[in-house]
Amino acid sequence: VVPAKNPGHGLDPAEVLTAAADLVLSFPVASEVVVAVARKIDEKEWVRLFSAIGSPLTMFERCLFTHRLRTAAGYLIVIEK
Repeated sequence: VVPAKNPGHGLDPAEVLTAAADLVLSFPVASEVVVAVARKIDEKEWVRLFSAIGSPLTMFERCLFTHRLRTAAGYLIVIEK
């Protein structure tokens, strides 16, 4: 038996990212998780991340409206770049 070269078993990476984004967004701490991930990954990957998650500006505004100012501040860094 030859081990599979693709551990995702042929899954489309974009579909996997979308599914993961949907899962994360189903939790109340989604904004915090997303900004933490964004800060840890290379800025070049932000386009793919936020294409699956949604606009960082929208996430920032949600944080402001719900008084999660520390999280909103994290989105400022993403929005600026």
